[in-house]
Order: sequence, then structure tokens, then C-alpha cells
Amino acid sequence: MKKIQKHFYFPILVISVLLLFIGMVREAKAAVGDEAVDSIVIRAISEVHREKFLEAVNTFKSLEPLRPETPMPYFYIAATYLSLIDEYRNPTYKPQFEAYIDSAVYFGELRSKSENQTDEDYFYYGAALGYRGIYKADIGDWFGAFKDGLRARGKLVKALEIDSTNSDVYYGLGTYDYWRSVKTKSLWWLPFISDKRKQGINEIWIAIKKGKYSPDECRYALLRIYHEEKDWDSMYNLWFNYLIKINPDDPFSYWWLADGYAQLGQWGKSEQAYKHLLKIILNSSYYHPNAEVEIRYDIAVALKNQGKKDKAITELKKAVSLKDKIIDFGKAADFLKRAENLLHRLQSEKH
Repeated sequence: MKKIQKHFYFPILVISVLLLFIGMVREAKAAVGDEAVDSIVIRAISEVHREKFLEAVNTFKSLEPLRPETPMPYFYIAATYLSLIDEYRNPTYKPQFEAYIDSAVYFGELRSKSENQTDEDYFYYGAALGYRGIYKADIGDWFGAFKDGLRARGKLVKALEIDSTNSDVYYGLGTYDYWRSVKTKSLWWLPFISDKRKQGINEIWIAIKKGKYSPDECRYALLRIYHEEKDWDSMYNLWFNYLIKINPDDPFSYWWLADGYAQLGQWGKSEQAYKHLLKIILNSSYYHPNAEVEIRYDIAVALKNQGKKDKAITELKKAVSLKDKIIDFGKAADFLKRAENLLHRLQSEKH
């Protein structure tokens, strides 16, 4: 499934091994020919796309008797929770994520030691390690993050060694190769580190063209990549010509679209995109004040840059009023501080 939080900036060496599975919360890899598993996964993925995360969790749980003591069910459940946490900046689901991701890693380790391990086992084992590594980095466990991230890619490569026709694996490889290159740019002069951004994008396109389950998820990954590349035409074309048809109110996409407009200096469009995102968040049962603070700050910045200082002050006051309701997780505290500072500056300019 598709997300990583917009404002998470990890130390460069951690990022280089952790971003293997960026965008994979909506990845849907099931055993070829297993109609029962396919049906469940496709149904649950559809629920995730429609922001019905808890319904998707229950649907994924029905995989447990079909894949007993394997990492697959637990990875999907954990990934769904992480997507919810990230997309809505809602940390209240952390205990559920932690329990299921640890179970996915545990069963992945058991399956790797068995005599009949499969490419599917290694695929989900590696995905679980990658997700757990990203999460550990977020909560400040850098050593644990580095350890999990370093192991993740090896498991994915092992999956491809077992079944070279599993083209969905290229989705993970492509995102890893692209983001590792981005985050190690200052080290490209070293002989064992090079720029593999183009290679990563090409690998993602292999999964789009040949993958059975991942093409849409690859496109979500490309939305983020095009944003990083500042390839605005490709990013907005991808959204308006394809992804909008999957879910026109997808918060993940709107985080990037709104920020793209801001970087282009199209402040009116940025304001409207952030306001639409805010409406989605406020109307969701997954709402958390962390997201509202962040979005209202971004709206205020867009208003300020249009000369609408009074309206910007109103948004900032609403953001600051949530001070006692936010949870110090991710970048929530940082956005609250930014909102307070900008509010003070704008109010000072009025006097």
C-alpha cells in the first residue's frame, strides 16, 4: 500500500537501506493460482483504496487459516495499520501495528528455516522487515532500523531467486534502488555507490508492465518519485489521467499534489488542495489532530503567500488551539512549533 509520511527525514545511512518498500502498503502479492487467497487479497486491497482500513484488516484476517504460520496475513494487517497511521497522522494504532509486524517477522524467520520455504515467504518476510525498519527509524530506534532495513532487500532478492517470473518483486527493488540513490547522493563518488535512480524507475515499469498485482501500486510509487524529481507534468498527468479514477479523495495523493503546487508557487491551487485534504481528514473516522495541525499550517502558508494574512492568522490560531490534543509522533510537534512561530510573526507585522 502506498505511503510514507511526507515530512519524515531519516539519517542518510538509515534511509539507504530502509526505503526498499516505500509505497508498498498497498502491494497485493498472492500465490499464483490460489483463487481463495487472490479473492481475499483483491477485496481487501479494494477496501484499502477506499480508505476502509479497519474493514480491510478484518478481510486480511481471513487469510490466517489459508496461510497458517506464514508472514503473509500478518504483514498485510500490519501494513494496513501503518498506512492508516501515516495517511491520517494517527498514532493511536501503533500497538496494533507493532504486534502484527513482529508476528510477520517471526513467522518469516520460521519459514526461512523450513525445508519448503517459498518465494512468497521471502517476499513478505522482507516486506515486514522493511516496514518494521521504517517504523523503528520513526520512533528513534536507529540501530534497530538499520538492522531490519539491511536484511530486508536480501529477502526480496531471495524471493526473486526462487521464482524469477515474480515480476511484482521489481516493484520493491525499483523503489529501493531509486530511493537509496536519492538519499546517498553525496556519496556517489564512492566506487560502490552510484546513481541508480533511472534503474529504479525502469524496474518499477517492469512491475507495471508484467506484474500481476502491483501495477496500480507502482503508479502510486511513481507519484511520489515524480514529486521528488520535480517532474510536475508527469506527476499531475498521472493523477488526473489515472489515479484519480481509483479514489478521487485519496489523502496520500493530496499530500503530494498540494505540496507540488506550493513548490510551483501556485498558491491558490495549493490552498484549495490542502483544504480538500483537510475536509477529507475532518470527515474521516480516522481523524487525528496531528493531521489537522499540519494541514492548517500548510493552508496558512498558502494564504500568506497570496497576501491573505488575516485568513492565514485564522488558520494558524485553529492549529495552535489543538496544542493539548496532539501526540508527539512523527512531525506533529514540529508543525505545531512552526504554526506558533508563523502566527507570532504575522501578528507582529500587523502592529
